[in-house]
Amino acid sequence: DGVPLFIEELTRTVIELGTGADAETSGSVLSREGSVVIPDTLRDSLMARLDRLQDAKPVAELAAVIGRTFPYKLLKSASNLEESDLTARLERLVKAELVYQRGMPPRAIYHFKHSLIQDTAYDSLLNSKRREFHGRIGAILEKEFPEVGNTNPELIARHYTLGGMDLKAAELWVQASELALQRGAGIEAITHAREGLRIVAGIEDSDNRDRLTLALQVTLGTALSATKGYAISDVNRAYSEALQLCNRLGADRELFPILRGLQTFYLLRGPLTRANELGQQLVEIAEKQHDPNALSLASRCLGWARFCSGDMLGGKKLIERAVSLYDQSLSREYTRQNVSDPGGVGLINLAWVNWFLGYPDTAVSRVREAMELGRQIDHPFTIAYALCMGAAVHQCRGEPEAVRRLTEEAITLSSKHGFSYWINWGTGLQGWAIVQQGEAVNGIEKLRQGLEGYRATGAALFQPYMLCMLAESLARNGDAQRAEELVREALDIEQKNENRFYSAETHRLLGELLWAAGEKKPAMQAFEEALNIAEKQGSRFLELRAASSVVRLTGTNELAKQARDRLACLLEDLEQGRDTTDYQAAKRLV
Repeated sequence: DGVPLFIEELTRTVIELGTGADAETSGSVLSREGSVVIPDTLRDSLMARLDRLQDAKPVAELAAVIGRTFPYKLLKSASNLEESDLTARLERLVKAELVYQRGMPPRAIYHFKHSLIQDTAYDSLLNSKRREFHGRIGAILEKEFPEVGNTNPELIARHYTLGGMDLKAAELWVQASELALQRGAGIEAITHAREGLRIVAGIEDSDNRDRLTLALQVTLGTALSATKGYAISDVNRAYSEALQLCNRLGADRELFPILRGLQTFYLLRGPLTRANELGQQLVEIAEKQHDPNALSLASRCLGWARFCSGDMLGGKKLIERAVSLYDQSLSREYTRQNVSDPGGVGLINLAWVNWFLGYPDTAVSRVREAMELGRQIDHPFTIAYALCMGAAVHQCRGEPEAVRRLTEEAITLSSKHGFSYWINWGTGLQGWAIVQQGEAVNGIEKLRQGLEGYRATGAALFQPYMLCMLAESLARNGDAQRAEELVREALDIEQKNENRFYSAETHRLLGELLWAAGEKKPAMQAFEEALNIAEKQGSRFLELRAASSVVRLTGTNELAKQARDRLACLLEDLEQGRDTTDYQAAKRLV
């Protein structure tokens, strides 16, 4: 079956048995006619070799329980053999070319030549003996090798699991999943959490079972959010089950991360009313506990929900409080049960908020700060978040080269760690940049791909934004009818999910498409709605765009006259962004 070791082992068997050097051993595998009986499978061959090693075989079996690579120190602690005896037996395994040796005892490291050799030695053990060895090795690793527990608790958890020590195993699976989450290894965190949930079901003590299940469900929900998307049904299921356990146990300390997870779920999936309610609960809990770190997290969550609901100034104030309360030295604690770091995410949220409110230069500064912080704390998810949202800031500024550069890095990083949400966000933004740089067909396909992938994560929050980018690109490429369909779809999503931050732009695009189609009256209504929304929200750059569209298209009617006056005032009031495409286009119109 394509395993070169098979031919090697068959050859070795024939040579060893053909020499007749060991009459007793050779006789046991000779047929009555005296010909060599060659084993039918590689496993039989390897087992025969292990059997011929006699007292070295138990050492190989114990080593196989440790793993394909096993250090001398750990084997010595687990074997209870005298050093000279253990060394002699290991030398026989090395001489037989079953294991390789690197270094000299007690610092030696051994490695089974092939995984099939390890499997054969492991399978030769009785089940009861395997469990005993796994339990013994787990205890030795935990007691004598603390660095393993600190860096790779899943190794000890695996031994306790196979040793039938469910309680100890589940506690370590909790540690392993949380540590993987801190490292940005979301797929590993999911694997560890699910393994822990499988094991914890067998714990008879209901208090310990519920306590550990709660911790594992919280971590599972967070890890799923990072990798599969915040708004998939599995995320809601994990946090909802955790909330039930939390209420049953009265575990107030666990309530905060559960509500934070559910708040993000509703933020991305809708309705935003529920996300704002949960965000307010988070702030109240943090204030009641007088915990500035929790208040930083809560303020960021509520502030972003407020912004996305259209309360831009209120959202900005809350996110600024979150950033001011942030303590970078606690970044590992922040990310223990959270998808992202609130400092890095708060800064990048502020970047986008600043663009909408008329401070596009401050927005770029915040983008740089967020990316720098993400790299300082070395948290991949926070970096991916900052890269994609930073690209969105540059998209709003009309800078395709910067968008393309940031999204390329974001997609590479997100693909490495399995961050599907940011892969699709980045792909959509990258498509817009490609269209702007003259490759319409390729860019539109990328935009479609990103939009569909984003939808697959269950998220609705930024669908209107992505739909508008796609619609504008299609209109530029001559497909105005499909563009209008997409803009109307965006308006429906905004209405259903109470998503308001991009509504002014959605109405403006609808107005432009209707005007081009000759539907002047509904176009004027759309423009008027765009202007009113932007003014009410304080979104000065969306107001600038809406006023520019009215002035450019509608001529000398009353609305155009008012829009021209508003445009002149906006250009005079804006202190930043005078090099942006929106500002320059408006200036030419005036």
